[in-house]
Amino acid sequence: MHIKSKKAKILVTSIMLSVLFNYFFLFARLGISVFLFNTVLLTIGYYCIKDEESFNTKKYIVSGIIILVLSIPFFRFDFELFKVLNFALIIGMYGLIVHSIVTFNIFQWLFLTIESLFLPLFKLNQLFLDLEIISTVKKKGFINVIVGLVLACMFLIFVGPILLSSDLVFSNIIERMVWLSPSVVFRKAIFRFFIFVFFSSYIYSHLGKKINYVPTNTLNSPKKIFNITSSYVFLICINLVYLAFSFIQIKYLFLGNKLPDGLYYAQYAREGFFQLVFVSTINIIVVTVFNHFKKNHILTNGLLLITVLCTYIMTFSAFYRMSLYESTYGYTRLRLLVYLFLIAESIALIPILIGIFKPNFKFLEYATIAVFTFYILLTFINIDAFIAERNIDRYMNSNHRVKLDYDYLSSLSLDALPVIDEHMEEYPKYIQKSFKKNFSEKQARYSSDFTWYEWNMSR
Repeated sequence: MHIKSKKAKILVTSIMLSVLFNYFFLFARLGISVFLFNTVLLTIGYYCIKDEESFNTKKYIVSGIIILVLSIPFFRFDFELFKVLNFALIIGMYGLIVHSIVTFNIFQWLFLTIESLFLPLFKLNQLFLDLEIISTVKKKGFINVIVGLVLACMFLIFVGPILLSSDLVFSNIIERMVWLSPSVVFRKAIFRFFIFVFFSSYIYSHLGKKINYVPTNTLNSPKKIFNITSSYVFLICINLVYLAFSFIQIKYLFLGNKLPDGLYYAQYAREGFFQLVFVSTINIIVVTVFNHFKKNHILTNGLLLITVLCTYIMTFSAFYRMSLYESTYGYTRLRLLVYLFLIAESIALIPILIGIFKPNFKFLEYATIAVFTFYILLTFINIDAFIAERNIDRYMNSNHRVKLDYDYLSSLSLDALPVIDEHMEEYPKYIQKSFKKNFSEKQARYSSDFTWYEWNMSR
């Protein structure tokens, strides 16, 4: 328990120093921040390692004073060369603190300093390996909340920009909230977050490297990965964002309420389908993983239900946006595949939804079977003929006012030929000639070296 408590203290220390590092040094010039950061680092470092057997108080104090003296020019002068040299010397002094050198040797000092810099890079995962162990101390609730928040931040920093790019109203609201371009905010947020995780792991690896033990019966069950408190925090955070996004979809896209100034429905509704397809796919993976490892808690089930419902709204939003886009620009293979993929997602969510409330239900197997069956049925549909028929119908129903993409129709396989040939008289003469030449060449190419075992009905 003593080791666990010590590791918990080092974890909190690492997070504090990482937050301070983010605040002082990212997107900022070096100044008095160097002196303040080193003061805090030396003070906290002293209380973390003063009980170690190899700790030398005198050496630590002398090295610390030298580090602080070397930090003064960063806010006293603006001579770049001194800053570069002093920075290197400060790193070297920390090397002296970390390693015990009985007889000073400059080569040994340089080697050990470089080692102390780079060795923790190979053990950055130690922080995450210890989180489950640390969470068993008395204040595990606080640690679990932090873990849930960190995981939610990581997830939203990845998904957030995709949601912003998928909906102009959502992006507009976030922009007004932060007074900055969302893309700039999230780029900085992503960078700051990864620096935070990296520096926390780096400091933790440094301070905790002498605390060695072999954890027993800690990670022997995959269900322990999903601590209930961390799961609550993670799901609540992402669902708050998803509920806000879903509300905007219902209010502005489905119900057609008045958009904010500067936005037009035609522009708003015909963008974002690919982004929503991607996010809905990620959500299915998240719900599937939670379903597989979670315990059967009412609150967890409720939160997962909200995630699934929001995913359905995103899926329908993507479907609706694609339908508006397709009605304007016509069908292509890619657009049709988006439709089919969204339908497959909706089918897969049904057994996943049942699995949330029905323990031991083999939702993954049923979802796989359902999607696979859907795919098998699709293979019996003439995709190119369907695309050609829809595009030609669109052209005919508009009394030839909308453009028919003859070049794209010509690029389709011979599967589309019967549909195209059926309406041949409706096309301009030069288009008829182009179609006949193009498909004749395709037929000739297939029949030139044709053997009986290559027979295909479309040829």
